[in-house]
Amino acid sequence: MTGPVPGPPRPGPPAGTAPSPTAPDDAVPAVEEAAALLSGLDDRPVVERVAVLDEVHRRLQDALAAVDGTVDGTADGTADGGSGRPRPPHGRG
Repeated sequence: MTGPVPGPPRPGPPAGTAPSPTAPDDAVPAVEEAAALLSGLDDRPVVERVAVLDEVHRRLQDALAAVDGTVDGTADGTADGGSGRPRPPHGRG
């Protein structure tokens, strides 16, 4: 016995018809400033690159949290999202 067979993928709405989210006024410059930190990264020693990438990651998380209206990237403003568990280090979990 077989279940229903999915049909072909459905196209999304035409370009320009979906409402675009509005970012806070300070979110776009924050992202641009974070991206600017990446310039010249290839010229830095590898050990310095990690610190730069960590800083860019932190700034982008802050910008996303500002867009989402959250603090520390969580809805309730706690580092653990109210779970009582510590957040895993960046890049893990």
